[in-house]
Amino acid sequence: MSSGPILALPEFFALKSKSNGKYLRYEPNANGTLEFSGDKIVSPFVKFRAEAVAHRQAGGGGSTTMYNLSCCYNNKYWRKASQPVSLISGGADAPEEDTSKWACTLFKAEFEGKRVVRLLHAHSNSYLGQSGPDRVLVVGRREQAEVCEVVDYSEAVVLLPKLVAFKGDNGKYVKHASIHVPPPAPLSLVMPGSWLLPILGAPAIIGSKFMPDMSYWVNALQFSVDTIEDLSAAHHVFVNPSDATIRIQSVATGNFWRRDADHEDWIRCDSTDATFDNKDTVFQVVRVAESGNSENVQIALRNCGNGLFCKRFWDSGIGSCLRANVPHVDGYSHLVVEEPVKQRRIFDVDIRTDDVRTVTVSTMKDPGHKIFPNGTSTTRKLKHKFVSTETASATWSRTMAWKIGGKLTVDFKIPGTGFLSKFLGGAKLEISGEYSQGEMKGGTNTTTTTKEIEEDYTVPPMKQVRLSMEERTTTREVPFSYSYTDKLYNDEEAVTYRLEDGLLTSTTTTQVIVPIEEPLNL
Repeated sequence: MSSGPILALPEFFALKSKSNGKYLRYEPNANGTLEFSGDKIVSPFVKFRAEAVAHRQAGGGGSTTMYNLSCCYNNKYWRKASQPVSLISGGADAPEEDTSKWACTLFKAEFEGKRVVRLLHAHSNSYLGQSGPDRVLVVGRREQAEVCEVVDYSEAVVLLPKLVAFKGDNGKYVKHASIHVPPPAPLSLVMPGSWLLPILGAPAIIGSKFMPDMSYWVNALQFSVDTIEDLSAAHHVFVNPSDATIRIQSVATGNFWRRDADHEDWIRCDSTDATFDNKDTVFQVVRVAESGNSENVQIALRNCGNGLFCKRFWDSGIGSCLRANVPHVDGYSHLVVEEPVKQRRIFDVDIRTDDVRTVTVSTMKDPGHKIFPNGTSTTRKLKHKFVSTETASATWSRTMAWKIGGKLTVDFKIPGTGFLSKFLGGAKLEISGEYSQGEMKGGTNTTTTTKEIEEDYTVPPMKQVRLSMEERTTTREVPFSYSYTDKLYNDEEAVTYRLEDGLLTSTTTTQVIVPIEEPLNL
């Protein structure tokens, strides 16, 4: 899974303990504690984000790189669970970069090898280690520091959709095919001195009429399908959650892809083995950088049986077929991944309100909105009316999405009267069009309300009150799990899947009046 060296924390990463071989995992049912208990790298609970910060050292020294670390499951930041304890949890809604505060969210990374790191808590300048039977993450002494392997998540984990179609560099989709390979050319056309054969008593057309048929049929994966609506181009993807490798099954035949080690590493579609035991049927997905003006993120497939990349290849009468025979990715190895889905329905949404993250940002809109002076010796009471416009919106996203045509229907049934049910409760959202790779967003519901507000203010003697108008934006993010079912282009419904990578986002923006008492401006 590893390749080049890592000497800084990647934006998205996982940590694997050197002492017990487990991944650091966010535990949503244990108040957000972090534990070295994860067996699966394919999980939103082991994926973390690092935000690099250039932190200036005390005493006028230079700056050092520190990190705000957050959990990708709910975007909450790491910090001490409370002031008197050493436990580290994913519990902060916003970063705190003041290292003098116990709730500081900054951490240092000390690399001891190309992919080996120890983490320090910036506030206490102490190392992080694991403690107790649950292997929870705590602040401790250097001898207790946990040595971890850093896994670049964007490099190691490239998740494909459950249903895919692979498009080759020739613009054709790959499918299972039985290919007729013609016989070699007749000997009379290729043998030197074949004109002597009749003299020697042999027929001149040897290798043609008097030789057996040398043609044969092969089972291969050929790039020959013109449209994604052709069912033969559809494939199921099965992921091994421990290392993100995959197996690929043809929807049309029910057989799995397999490297034929006995016949020049051609990829066949003939395996009925449903396990990950045979490495010739297992592939690693590698992301390929975008090229030109392509809107599609492309991938390459490396066969785990021989460690070589698959490419579109021609040989011995077998044309434009898949073969695992190159050590590096080339232009013929590039595959565009699309979803052969006519319609998708997302339902049975489970909102994790206990893991909500709330952030409020205030912006000064009108610092001198109104000034009320009081030049008398008595307290003055007054009323002020202003118009406030509240804009509220809610949207959902999932962290993995590829190109999909057709219609997507999402059923949100959120009980109660909370901030999410206000916008999404009982809604059925239908979104049409195509979604780019990386993240699918949709279903934004927006409401705008304008209302007149009257508030009371008190101005002390020989003082003035300045009313400033602020705009406050509150963003709430809450993770959710969900089920989804896809309908293929032949109107057949595929298997229903359950995922945990959803995120609901609610944003509310409103204006408020902030009274500020000042000396009287005479």
